[in-house]
Amino acid sequence: MSANSRLLLVAAMATLSVLGLRGDDPKPVDAKKQEAEKKAALEAAAREKEIAAQVAAQQAAQAVAQQVAQQRQMLARQQLVLQQGRMVPNQRGGFGGGVTYPVPFESPSEIHLKLGPGEVEARLGDGSVMKLVLLADALDLETAYGKLSIPMSDIKKVECGLRIGEAEEKMIATAVADAGGSDPKKRVAARDVLVAFREKALPAVRRAAAAAAGNDTSPFLADVEARIKSALPDGFTEPSDRDKIVTADSTFVGRLVATEFKVHTYAFGDQMLKLAAVRSIRTRTADEAEDGPVLPWTGSLAQFAGQLGKTFRVRVTAQAGGGIYGTGTYTLDSYLPAVAIHAGVLKPGQTGIVKFKIHPSPQVYQGSTRNGISSNSYGYYSGGAYEILK
Repeated sequence: MSANSRLLLVAAMATLSVLGLRGDDPKPVDAKKQEAEKKAALEAAAREKEIAAQVAAQQAAQAVAQQVAQQRQMLARQQLVLQQGRMVPNQRGGFGGGVTYPVPFESPSEIHLKLGPGEVEARLGDGSVMKLVLLADALDLETAYGKLSIPMSDIKKVECGLRIGEAEEKMIATAVADAGGSDPKKRVAARDVLVAFREKALPAVRRAAAAAAGNDTSPFLADVEARIKSALPDGFTEPSDRDKIVTADSTFVGRLVATEFKVHTYAFGDQMLKLAAVRSIRTRTADEAEDGPVLPWTGSLAQFAGQLGKTFRVRVTAQAGGGIYGTGTYTLDSYLPAVAIHAGVLKPGQTGIVKFKIHPSPQVYQGSTRNGISSNSYGYYSGGAYEILK
């Protein structure tokens, strides 16, 4: 055997020996790698699942904590209004020491609470509503004819006028005096102050304008009043600083003597309710269940024919047009939207509840012109009549 052949044989045997010792079979190596990768993937998936569970638990805990915080804030807010009569942001985003009203008193969209014996519904200046027990036997009202003490058992509703802080009241009084003065610069500056106070300044401006009728300052005060009214929300044109107590038979206007009332609340026990925080108080005697349901206007009152002595309430939008016959008491076919204007219970375009009672027809209906609407005279009408109740 040649030397080269021997060398080749030795190299081949060495190679086989090395291969045998190392066991370089590619298949076992791939299986181990795949098993390791599979194990790593399972471990990663387990970690991800554990992390996702922790995140979900944290989110659930945060949601519960947020709900509890919101409930606590709501209770604290209501208690603050009850105890201190302070303002919270209203629909216009403002604050103030006295109450501001986001909607008119007689909003047809108001939903009333069902009241039990002794309970009242207090509608607050921020639009919230609470059921309370008013711990008072009567309300004292200062009127132009002296002080009246009206029993709570006779009261259906109390509409609270604007309450203005002492500092604000002084600023408004000073501005009104300057607006009615002779200094042009002070008058312009006062006008800006009064417009900024909006509904709080409007009653004082109106009184000053009425007192200045015929004077040189009258046009300027009238302009201030117009500017304030244009700055008010739609439909809110008659803010007043006078309180109104409504009973079954009468309406009394004046100023309530008390500045706060003791009330019992179901959440906070006995509290003092600041009158400055209240927009209106409604008693059980005004409950809709006692007055009957509010019915929609269907175009006529024919459905009420023959139901003598019964009282009904219909929600209607006042508008001129259609025939009406009578004054106070009208033929049953008289057009209710126009009758509402003629009788003075609604203004043109205003939507509200008209209350009426069915009567036998009188022998004669007397026509008249009232509130820009004319009704006709008529003889006996066999279809019956209805009387507008205020």
